[in-house]
Amino acid sequence: MAEQNNQALQTAEQFLREGRKQEARLTLVEYVRGNPSSTRGWWMLSFALTDPKQQIECVERVLR
Repeated sequence: MAEQNNQALQTAEQFLREGRKQEARLTLVEYVRGNPSSTRGWWMLSFALTDPKQQIECVERVLR
């Protein structure tokens, strides 16, 4: 399971690098639903979102 989770984050990171925010967002939303305490998942999601308020909410989760 951990390997599968790591793969999801790597895939999302690749999408972000390629500028494919929508694909990254979908991958990361699914990931954080299954792993709500993942600081890396929330941090990466903040980069995939376009709404500043949602970005701030993600970063706040990381900081807690």
